[in-house]
Amino acid sequence: MLPATNMVDFDGEGPVMSMGQLSANLSSICCYIIIIFFSMKSPVKTPPVLAMLLCACCCSSSSTMKLIDDTMNRTMGKKEEDGDADAE
Repeated sequence: MLPATNMVDFDGEGPVMSMGQLSANLSSICCYIIIIFFSMKSPVKTPPVLAMLLCACCCSSSSTMKLIDDTMNRTMGKKEEDGDADAE
């Protein structure tokens, strides 16, 4: 299987994100939520605004999937690299 197709597998095994990646992912999810919230409050929604909402929903969904996969990897006890643990 190609690495790009197996990016999120929800099996609890695999590498975890670094703290920088995790914080960037969380902040992007918060920004998408704010964008979606204030755009939905607008009384007039033109086609470009609807396209932007669609992009924000897709990006928020993919970021949330990566966050859930990382949380599962962290809670199942896997760390970034298991090579050192296997050598001991």
